[in-house]
Amino acid sequence: MGGGSKHEVPKVNWVFEAPSSYTKEEFLSVGLSGDGNPIQSPIKVSEGMVFFSTYEGALYAVDEDDGSLIWSSDIFDETGRNIALYENLIFFGEGVVTDASREAGGKVVALNKHTGEEVWSFTADDLSGVWGITTRAGNVIFSTRYKIYALDAATGAAQWQFSPVDFRGGLSSKEGLVYFQDTSTDIYALDAESGEVVFSYESDVEADYTPRGDIALHEDNFIFTSGDQKEPVLYSYSVGGIKNWQAPLDGISFSSVVADECCVFLGTENGRESSFHSLDINSGELVWSHDNEGFVRHTPLIHGGKIYLSYAGNKVVSINKKNGQLARSLEIEGDVFTPIVPSSNGFLFGTFEGAVYSIKEP
Repeated sequence: MGGGSKHEVPKVNWVFEAPSSYTKEEFLSVGLSGDGNPIQSPIKVSEGMVFFSTYEGALYAVDEDDGSLIWSSDIFDETGRNIALYENLIFFGEGVVTDASREAGGKVVALNKHTGEEVWSFTADDLSGVWGITTRAGNVIFSTRYKIYALDAATGAAQWQFSPVDFRGGLSSKEGLVYFQDTSTDIYALDAESGEVVFSYESDVEADYTPRGDIALHEDNFIFTSGDQKEPVLYSYSVGGIKNWQAPLDGISFSSVVADECCVFLGTENGRESSFHSLDINSGELVWSHDNEGFVRHTPLIHGGKIYLSYAGNKVVSINKKNGQLARSLEIEGDVFTPIVPSSNGFLFGTFEGAVYSIKEP
């Protein structure tokens, strides 16, 4: 996807299709298309293994080179959601609990990443399920809709809790911090070891939409979207609470904000129009904009001078990082349902139809 003809077909290294115990009618009854078992979590790669979860609550490890199954585990009766890695462990969070007879939900299970054997589990006192999960400072940190929990990664022992007002996004972590945005678009950065608030930003606008992507942390600066649908804004704040800059956006953003040493990148949408933007990391000034053929709803990937992103649907594109020109566009069999991630032999992504693709650029 790096250059050449816009419509060249990638080399498919392998495809893994997750099995399903649901009938088509059962998928349709919960609002899914009925065409497969959706890949639910972002894909993780470690030590030649590829990890991912499915809608039906199963966790998989497959070989990075050929896609052969290493192990699988049917952890949850209901939906599985996000995963995270730490040393020899993989952590798997349960989705929203719909069983009315249960008194608690939001379970996190730690497994040996090489064998799939369970090491420990923890059940939160919140039925809203696990919305985000990450690791930092020896802790596995996860969010339900109303709380953030930190557990000792090795043992599962509770370390601290934090209670934002309302939360339905992802968790990010870097340099001893875990940070997130709540439904009112307020920002929090917590010390990953203690749970103490290091930085917070309270939006001065009553938000009428909920950003769902991750915020970016570049050096000591947080970069995030806020505002309302009429006047969405991209902000850069230092950890010390000083505003570096703000830049108006042409639409709201449901994609994650990503950044490198020069620029900030994010997708926006305004009605049926969708764009992807690059802004200067130091000033917030617009570098370039690219008109999209679809909505950008997943985390973009910065890799090798290109930005890789998927549109809502069956298209994956690469854009030249310097000028915003389209490098290549690929149509995929199925709807891309996870962020694109790099691997040793190309790129990986999962689909709504329950397949994981390993592809190599032409």
